[in-house]
Amino acid sequence: MKKLLTAIFIFSLAAALLAGCGRDEPATKEEGNYIVSEEAPTEEQLGVPIYPGAKLVPGSGGMTGSGGGAGDVTNVGGIYETDDGFDRVVVWYTDKLGQPFSEIPGEAKETTWMIGQGSDDIIVVSIIKKGGRASISINRMSGRLGQ
Repeated sequence: MKKLLTAIFIFSLAAALLAGCGRDEPATKEEGNYIVSEEAPTEEQLGVPIYPGAKLVPGSGGMTGSGGGAGDVTNVGGIYETDDGFDRVVVWYTDKLGQPFSEIPGEAKETTWMIGQGSDDIIVVSIIKKGGRASISINRMSGRLGQ
């Protein structure tokens, strides 16, 4: 459980770094043994489908990765928005991914899937209610996570 919580913390930190990448720099750059890309991630890179018609929030998507060693870790993700309602998006993802890992009811609804728990490839999909719309956060961390 401690490894899972550590992985989630690192995953969240990497996602926050992706969202804050500078916009005046090249879309992909190497810094030492790290690669940072601000290009929109593909469904193949994310490991899950992107909700039909959902648009990537500018500046929210990209990839970070370490290279050249046995402990390589890659994080790819993005935040997408759709005008479709929260419940409709949750039903669509439940059909694609199965039952969610957690659900937060009430006005501030959020539903989350965690795929690959305990492995070296973890995908987190969160749907957040924003008024009458839905925000979809997809993040994938892969590599030697449990080492």
